[in-house]
Order: sequence, then structure tokens, then C-alpha cells
Amino acid sequence: MNTQNAQKPATVIVKGQFATGKDQKGNFTGRNAEGLRIYIPKQMMKDEFGVETQAQWEKYIKDNGKVLFDCIYDTAVTYNVVDDKNNPVKDENGVVKTFTIDNSALSIFKDRKDFLKARNSDRMQNLEVEKEFETEVLASGLSQTTVDRLLSVSPLG
Repeated sequence: MNTQNAQKPATVIVKGQFATGKDQKGNFTGRNAEGLRIYIPKQMMKDEFGVETQAQWEKYIKDNGKVLFDCIYDTAVTYNVVDDKNNPVKDENGVVKTFTIDNSALSIFKDRKDFLKARNSDRMQNLEVEKEFETEVLASGLSQTTVDRLLSVSPLG
């Protein structure tokens, strides 16, 4: 059985800060040990760490020591531009304006066990589906050779 999945890249965020400029939305920019910059939405930081400002982040670090966390990210994510009321902004032709961020977090995990469980969940699901498929096909009376051929061309295999 082939259990290889194309997965999004993952890294460990070793430092970062919330944007604090006048026109900033207060999102977080993290960096890994090699300096790769990854955009992390403020809401994601709030959901995982309970912080949404630079002051809260600094207190969190003071209370917890150096903070490293796992991050699954995408290398090119496009977002709609929104106004202060979170409504899409359109250009003169009525097309919603967008912007693309090169490295954007899809998920963050302050607990390594949660990261490992999430990272492997699709693999485990596929293994369980293939095992159940094999059991059902063998129960139908097909030979193991036929089952192996079916699994080799299965989209799961």
C-alpha cells in the first residue's frame, strides 16, 4: 500500500511579533530558524495561544519562557482585500481585490503531540480505508492477487 501524501510544508516558529503599525491589522509574522517569514493571522494566534497583541505575546513569553511552536503553511495563499467592516473591496470593474502572501500559516500548534497527531491523521485515515477495503474485497471472494492489483491502482494506494 502506498501511504505517501503530498503534504504542505511544516516548520518550527522560533520567533515573531505582531504588526503594530497604524494601518496594520495586527497579524503575527513568525520566523523559523533559517529566517523564513510566515504570516500567521491574529485569530489563529488567539485561538492557539490566547494572545492577539504584541503586549500579550511578550507577557506570554515572559510567563512561559522561550516559545517554539509548529506551523503547517502554504507557500502562496491569496486573500480578499476587505474594508474595516470586513466587506470585500472591489475595483472599478466590480472585481474583488486580492493580495497574495508567499508563506501563510494554515495551522499552528503549541503542543508537539497535537502537531504530530494532526500531521499524520490523513495518513492514518487512508491506511484505515485501505485496510477496510481489503477486508471487504477479500470477503467477497476475490483472491489476494486480485486485491493487491486493485490496491495498486486505487487512488488511496
